[in-house]
Amino acid sequence: MKHPFLQQTPPKSTGREQFGHFYADEIFEQACKLGLSGVDAIATATAFTARSIGHAYRLSCNGTNNMPYPDRVIVSGGGAANPTLMRMLQKELFPAIVSRAGDRNEDVGISSVSSDSKEAVAFALFAYQAVLG
Repeated sequence: MKHPFLQQTPPKSTGREQFGHFYADEIFEQACKLGLSGVDAIATATAFTARSIGHAYRLSCNGTNNMPYPDRVIVSGGGAANPTLMRMLQKELFPAIVSRAGDRNEDVGISSVSSDSKEAVAFALFAYQAVLG
């Protein structure tokens, strides 16, 4: 949680350039030096992921950005299929309800959007919101 990116004030964006294979290799090396098993290293990385997401929400929604804390958070991508991560996110983001995009019991309007077109849909929504001011 001391990584410089996590301390930056939102809005911000990153991806594999900071948290990709090199970062994962570094974390796994540290875990091995501490005597952790592979399973423990994965569990720690999963907990870190949930904690860092919760931290980002708290930074964004503390009132300084005029952003209210959400009632609901919709998760997509590979992590949404990880039940352990989803449980951890529910705890980190409480009292928001955490659900998966594409859940058959949910009506979030994007259940049939493929992972290839999800980003295009998001940018179309951003453009629409920008036009509306």
